[in-house]
Order: sequence, then structure tokens, then C-alpha cells
Amino acid sequence: MRILLINAYDVAGGAEAICRTLAEGYLSAGHTVTLAVGWQQSTLPYVRRIGDDRTASTADRVTACLARYRTRVRGVGRIERWFTTARAPLRALRAHRGIEEFDYPASRALLRGVPGHWDLVHLHNAHGGYFDLRAVARLSWQVPVVVTLHDAWLLAGHCAHSLGCQRWETGCGRCPDLDVYPPIRRDGTRINWRRKKRIVDACQLYVTTPCEWLRVKALASLLSGAIKASRVIHNGVDLNVFQPADRRAARASLELPEEADIVMCAANGLKGNKFKDYGTLVGAVTRLAHRRRRPLICLAVGDGGETVTDGNMSVRFVPFDSDVAKVAALYNAADVYVHPAVEDTFPTSILEAMACGRPVVASNVGGIPEQIDHNVSGFLCEPRQPEALATLLERLLEDAALQRRIGASARRQAEMYFGRERCLADYMDWYEEVLARAARPAAAPGGAHDE
Repeated sequence: MRILLINAYDVAGGAEAICRTLAEGYLSAGHTVTLAVGWQQSTLPYVRRIGDDRTASTADRVTACLARYRTRVRGVGRIERWFTTARAPLRALRAHRGIEEFDYPASRALLRGVPGHWDLVHLHNAHGGYFDLRAVARLSWQVPVVVTLHDAWLLAGHCAHSLGCQRWETGCGRCPDLDVYPPIRRDGTRINWRRKKRIVDACQLYVTTPCEWLRVKALASLLSGAIKASRVIHNGVDLNVFQPADRRAARASLELPEEADIVMCAANGLKGNKFKDYGTLVGAVTRLAHRRRRPLICLAVGDGGETVTDGNMSVRFVPFDSDVAKVAALYNAADVYVHPAVEDTFPTSILEAMACGRPVVASNVGGIPEQIDHNVSGFLCEPRQPEALATLLERLLEDAALQRRIGASARRQAEMYFGRERCLADYMDWYEEVLARAARPAAAPGGAHDE
């Protein structure tokens, strides 16, 4: 197959790791693959930056055209100066009104070259300030377009997760939190919602989600009429990299004390991430430290800052590292992996911890209950409950046999359901089904979808 993957970044968080996993797996199987990104962070040979004009507006392009005729046509210079003055305010006005920006010519140019060159387009995160969602409508009737939802941005007026708000079901408006990623300045959520609906109503899409929780949301959302078929495909991790290893050796390699209790939490921008719950994390480990004499270290991976101490407890920040071997060593150095979240889809960090045989304590939200078998491969607790979280952590830290039993069960579950090869095979099966469906006569836009 000739497969074009599209995402905002090539290196960042869980969605980016999945994109790289898919691209490398497809290449190893002999397929032709490009990962096109708005913001390139690596030099990987299969990654292509979409273009430098991702911030260009229509006025920018008019200005560039006028500039070519400045010295040949009388009066063009005056028009050019007007556009030069007006173009920034036009973009600023949209941002001021809270209107999401879709005018990215480079992404439209990329998609215009798809028919005849690529067999299938696989779109991941379309948000991130690089992609013109409007270009998908015509393309989706020429080439199969698979969309993997890593969050719920495409279902709402601006937010990647609704945090309990249900307005995404009825058209948004009166947004309770404009600062939720991706943030907007004013409440343009109703306009954004209606605009997205007009765009997707003209599409036919094959939608994939990593969990049933998000698939159900998608089928109840503005996206429903565009879904030709949908499927849950769990994210996968490399079980050869993320595997149990000697804890003492891992701690020695990371210069962590052997005698301390260590819990680990990983999230991109943990302290300021509204979808995670740094406050509950600190509250839980502080409570836990006050009950125990042993030193307690919390490794906060994915953020930076000075170490926070409180008695025998310390929170150490570990910046993001693209070296997966070092990340695996962090999991293996920890006694327990903890994931307090307000809302989350299907965190890759939980899968990595399970693959490393670490017992996991996580919030009972979003797709997380589809990852963890409560009391078997980990523990679930209600969100924003630091005391309940501390109690579960204490139970694990005081019982080494329980740690081993839960960790071994987590590893077995990862081997059964969350391996990289299984994820790749499921996607290849899905692609073949999508191509077969696309070969059938097309229904009218907005028709019924298969589940």
C-alpha cells in the first residue's frame, strides 16, 4: 500500500508515538509510507514537514501575487500596501472572536496531490495550527480517509476534552472553560461547532478510536453523519523495549536511591495540563509521605522544574526524553505508576507501565477502565480524590507480594492486547476493509454508517 499519515507533530506525546509506531511498522512490512507533520521535531527519513506557509492567510497570498506586479502595473503598490496593512488584522480578528483557523494553504496543496499518488490517507490530530480541515471533504470522495481520534477536538467547538460539559452534543456555545486546550480568546464555540459540522457533513470518513468510550462519543456527535464505518483499535507499545527489568539496576542507572519508595507519573506538561491532575498527585503523595517513614520520591516525567520537597517526600521533574530505553528504565525504577486524570482517552503511558510489569493506579475516567482490570492488573479510583489515591498507593507500597502479583497480571494483559504487532495487524486489517468498502458504489453524503 501507499499510505500517507498526517499529524501535527512527529515527536511529542502519545499520539505522536502511535504515528511513529504505525509508520515504522508499515515500512518494515514493505509499504510506502510518509508521515506529514505541521511541526517537525526529528530527522526521521519518513517524516515530511508540510510547509512553511502554515500561517499564511488568503490575504498573504494576494499580497505575494500583487508584489510580483508592483513594478509593472500602476496602482498595484497602493493595493499591496492596503493588503499588507489588513492581513494581520484579519487573522487577529478571527483569533479575537475565538474562531478556529483553518486557512493553511500548504496542507491543501499536500492533499491536492493525494489522488493517484496515495492509496489511503490516515489523519490523526488535525488541531495544532497547521491543517485545513475543509480540504478533507472533496478528498474523502476520491481516496479513503481514515481518521483516528486521539481526543474529542473534532467533536466540539474548541476543546480536546469536554471535562464533563455536554454542550458538544447540542452545538456548544456558552463554553464553561475557554482555556482548555486548544484555548480560544472568546466564546466562538457555537460558530466553530457549526463550521465543523458543515465540513464533515460533506465528508465520508472511516473513524478509528483507541477505546469504546471515545467511539460512543463520536457516534453521538456532529461527526456521526460522516462516519461510513468505525472501529476500536487499541494503541500498542513495543513489548521488547517496555518489559520488566531489574529494579535495582534501573535505579542505579538513573542514580535513584535503592531504599526509597518511588512512584511515577508521566504526562506532557504535567503541572499545567488540565486533563491531568497534578494537584491530586501532589496531595496524594504528601498524605502518603506523612504516614510512612521511608523516603518517598515521585517522578513527574514530561515536565521541568525544581524539585519540590515536603519532609521525606520529594517530587522530581524529569523532562521529556525521546530515548525509549531511558523511559523504560524510569518505569522499571518505580514501585508503582500513578495516573491521576480528570479526563483521558487511552494513555500510552499506562500501557508502557503495564508492559514493564508495574502496578498502575489511575483515575476511573474516559477510556482508562478499558486498559485496567480493577483489582487484577491495577487499581481505579475516582478523579480528584487525593485521599483515595493515597490509600491505594499505600496498599501497594506496603505489600511487595501484591505489587508482584498486580505487575505480573499487567504484563500479561499488555502481551495479550496492547502489543505493537497486534496494533499494526489490526490497522492493516482495517485498511484492507476500508479499501474494499471504498471500492463499492458511494452513498450520498450524510448517509448511514456501519459500526
